[in-house]
Amino acid sequence: MEPETPLIGTVGSVDERKGHSYFLDACAKLHERCPAARFVIVGHSGSDGPPAQVEFLRQLRNRAEALALNQCLSFIPARQDVPEVMAALDILVQPSLTEAGPRAPLEAMAMERPVVGTRIEGTAEEVVDGETGILVNARDSDALAEAVGTLLCDPVLRQRMGQAGRGRVERHYSMATTADLIENVYESAVSEHRH
Repeated sequence: MEPETPLIGTVGSVDERKGHSYFLDACAKLHERCPAARFVIVGHSGSDGPPAQVEFLRQLRNRAEALALNQCLSFIPARQDVPEVMAALDILVQPSLTEAGPRAPLEAMAMERPVVGTRIEGTAEEVVDGETGILVNARDSDALAEAVGTLLCDPVLRQRMGQAGRGRVERHYSMATTADLIENVYESAVSEHRH
């Protein structure tokens, strides 16, 4: 059973390395499977952004129109209220081609939302495949659509992964945990210096 109007989205800067083109192709496949689904791409800077990003956004809009997604997909500018955005989603999709340490998966997991991401460095360190989300190969819109579809059809799995994600963030990425790690690094450095 799927939510009446499921909302699936990607959140972050809009540029080619984030894999938005593959997200759009996955949306087209998902729309056929679940016509009630709605999709969002959150994070563009509009006409004020760097020229390359402005051009890429234009290409994405054209691609969305060609895929007949205009009625079910929205392009939303970058926002400050990211926790509220994540809370509104049913599933976060992180289709990136390359990442260092992405914030969006952690923010989604903190709001108990499962993540469908790509099996790349950065994302794969944050999202535990099969536990807090589903990881697929980059540049594979079919796999993205299949993973999202699996979660759409299984609310119990979505809830379980969401709760596991929140637990992972609290255990490994909280301010207290980060402070402890930094303190340990300093103490280790000071200890080595003394010896």
